[in-house]
Amino acid sequence: MVSTGRMPRALLVIAGMVALSGHLEAAGAAAIFKAEAGQVGGGATVVAEDSASGGHCVRFPAKVGSVGWTVELPEAGRYDVFLRYRASGADRAQVLRINEVAWPVGFTRTGEGWLECRRTFSFVRGANRLELVADRGEMDVDLLRFSVGEDGGPAPVYELPALSPRHIVVYGSDLRGLAYKVDLNGHVLKTVLLDGVPVPSTQHPFPSWPDAVRVGVAAAELAKSPACEHAVELVMEDGSRAAGTITVRTVAESAPLTIVGFDVGHGKATLFCLPNGEVALVDTGAPAAAAERVVPFLRRHGIKRIDHLILTHYHDDHVGGLEAIKATFVVGRVLDYRSFKTGDEFALGGVQVKVLNAYDAGDDENRRSLALRWSYGRFSCSDGADTYAVNQQAARRRFPESIRSDVYFANHHFHGSVDVDFLRQVDATLYVVSAQEAIYARGAYEQIFRGEVEPHLRAAGSRFRETLLTHEVGNVVIRVREGGAWDYESYAPTPDLIVPALR
Repeated sequence: MVSTGRMPRALLVIAGMVALSGHLEAAGAAAIFKAEAGQVGGGATVVAEDSASGGHCVRFPAKVGSVGWTVELPEAGRYDVFLRYRASGADRAQVLRINEVAWPVGFTRTGEGWLECRRTFSFVRGANRLELVADRGEMDVDLLRFSVGEDGGPAPVYELPALSPRHIVVYGSDLRGLAYKVDLNGHVLKTVLLDGVPVPSTQHPFPSWPDAVRVGVAAAELAKSPACEHAVELVMEDGSRAAGTITVRTVAESAPLTIVGFDVGHGKATLFCLPNGEVALVDTGAPAAAAERVVPFLRRHGIKRIDHLILTHYHDDHVGGLEAIKATFVVGRVLDYRSFKTGDEFALGGVQVKVLNAYDAGDDENRRSLALRWSYGRFSCSDGADTYAVNQQAARRRFPESIRSDVYFANHHFHGSVDVDFLRQVDATLYVVSAQEAIYARGAYEQIFRGEVEPHLRAAGSRFRETLLTHEVGNVVIRVREGGAWDYESYAPTPDLIVPALR
């Protein structure tokens, strides 16, 4: 899901907060709803807490509890909502119900202090019912507030629609239709334009996200297009647009280095077709994903031997398919996080590899994950395995010259802790997140990456192009040419999927 453009009205943020009633009140710069003044139930309790803004907060035990508010808003629209919370032990995931529609919300670990989580939702004019419902993990809630306009009242913001992927490559010899996940952000899709001309399209609700649709354009429409880059625009009823590009090429040509990031749900499996003709597979995905997606894909593409099987660590979502791989293919070397030390460098099939993290760098299975940086010519690709922020901080201190990469495969599926400075320093053109729908309720992704990293990259004028979630776009294929020029494609993981010129 790619972060959208935003054109908010003037917003003011207060430095200190005062205790107010449970009803909507303007306090110069904010509309605040105290948690303890809302409707508390389901096992949640009001507790005294000196560090809370009003001396009390609502405490959610693990997986039970709720607190609700009724909010009167002056007009319909999209509003920024801030939840002030404390999650001292770990990241949490809860559900925010807005007018009976359930939205997953992720909250990053706070330590002993308080943080605010900001999300943007659509509301109706007049009374709106909001209810925060516990789903994953204990948490304290201090207050809910709305950002405001110059008049001191709640003010809607304008948020553009967004599509993913923004960039698609198709081949004349094997054309496939376009498939987008479109975040409507309160808009209604009217038509799809290809080079400014309306084309027939389909749209269906997108699973797991209420304000998104799956938009499709048939391959027959693309067959009429010459081999070049084309502009795609999704036009909304209010005239706003989400834009992307599609590159049509006559035929696919094999590249010296091809990388396939598999869509294996919550898990990881990555294929490297190396310049010397060898094949490396980094992780296998969980047992079901390996059996249903990874193994059939490899067999369809004529791969009979895995020359290098690399296991980043021994969690089921990364190595659960190990036996299926061994039973189906000839396997050469099997390497894991004990095979290397942090800082090792070696050549593999014509590609240079550097170990940014290994078994010696941690004291639990995730912190010991094997994080690798692959380099071929001017191209570089890093995989964070299941490392945490502490590992990223160590890598940034120890290997500052090896952090920047063209492609970054998200560490721990952006579920666990991440280091903002590290992800900014990566400065990738493409970030790939191997995850399932739970990603929408993970603070590391929504609160930190989308809230702090992506905006920084855009504001800094970096080379950042987009973030791809495998849950939304499917398998991600990266083709690297001689010298390091590269491009990427995405493919839904259908039972008959064949990637043209994979090797």
